[in-house]
Amino acid sequence: MKLSYDSEVDALYIEISDAPIVISVESPSGVIVELDAQGWVIAVEILDLHLRLVENDLLLDPTLDDAKWMKRNQID
Repeated sequence: MKLSYDSEVDALYIEISDAPIVISVESPSGVIVELDAQGWVIAVEILDLHLRLVENDLLLDPTLDDAKWMKRNQID
């Protein structure tokens, strides 16, 4: 698995496999899923990453330790 971030377009690309991409499907929310010939997900691209993190309050707060952050975000 490979992760790459393009700061110019604020996109996170998660490559699961290096198989050839046969089709790309983009959701209305700006997530692109790339599939191989068998229909397996081989990559996911998340557009406007920082906007999504801010909207969902998922940016880490350096003033909180992990337990406090998880409690604030109701993560078990």
